[in-house]
Amino acid sequence: MIEIITLNQADDLNLTFRQIYEEAFPPNERRDWDQVVELLTNPHFCFNGVYNEQKVIGFYTLWHLGDFIFMEHFAICDSERGKGYGSQVLQQILINRSIPLILEVETSETHSGLKRIAFYERMKFILSEGVYYQPPYSEGKNKVGMKLMSNPEE
Repeated sequence: MIEIITLNQADDLNLTFRQIYEEAFPPNERRDWDQVVELLTNPHFCFNGVYNEQKVIGFYTLWHLGDFIFMEHFAICDSERGKGYGSQVLQQILINRSIPLILEVETSETHSGLKRIAFYERMKFILSEGVYYQPPYSEGKNKVGMKLMSNPEE
């Protein structure tokens, strides 16, 4: 059974979380790790560790923005993918909120993009029509073409 724990302290973000983060997202789609740790002090930001039998298997980050929640990053480690953990985590997130959840995916031009969009559509997310460009997370990084997905409505 998976367990989700909200992590509030820099010491909670162990090396495994960083490895999953850096393996799951290319440099242009992620913050520098020090920035992630610093965000723990922001009351609107939430870093949630995903565990199976007390072993870290993934994480997700949320921004609570008033009328909606924005999921910035969500990843299950490579060795645990395909076991249904991502669906279980997303179901728990969707059950435990009362406002829309919005997330972004890379454009559907890549194999991984198509696969990711299909996963979220199975979870009842709706893909928006337009493409927007995510601003660079830091100097030296590039903007990234993304699409928004939302649940329960566009």
